[in-house]
Amino acid sequence: MATSAGMMVAEAREILRRHRETYRRFWTWAESNVNAALLGSELTTPFGWRYRVRPDQLPNQRSLQNWPMQAGGSDMLRLAATRIVQEEVRLCAPVHDAVLIEAPEDRIEEHVEVTRTAMIWASSMVLGGPACRVDADIYRFPDRYMDADRGAVMWNRVMELIGGPRWEPGLGGTP
Repeated sequence: MATSAGMMVAEAREILRRHRETYRRFWTWAESNVNAALLGSELTTPFGWRYRVRPDQLPNQRSLQNWPMQAGGSDMLRLAATRIVQEEVRLCAPVHDAVLIEAPEDRIEEHVEVTRTAMIWASSMVLGGPACRVDADIYRFPDRYMDADRGAVMWNRVMELIGGPRWEPGLGGTP
């Protein structure tokens, strides 16, 4: 954490200590999942996805700790995607914990609201009550969505392969 955040190890340790102190209930839950998995119990999501450490496997404890959250997020995305398609919104792709939709320009706000509502509903179903906050960004031609950190590199690599235009800051489009 210290290296990726560009801070001293002592600072990173202090931040983690404070996080554990502030969010004790979360850490107790996360550690109990790890312990259960290491003792041979199966981890499951609210919608039935399962994970069990194999006897011949050397498990990564951080992965075990993270699995219930990532898998629960997958449950949310599957439910939301189903609802979005049922509502006749054009779903182009999942993007990690989000979705990319396409709609006629004169109906984009309506389609975004349908999508937001579906994602809020899905998170409520998986979490059993509380819902996640959902925000949205709208991109209109000639702008496009791009992950500013990694997207430009990938975009330019693909464009190089197909002979298309490179993306450079200030040359149009949205990073």
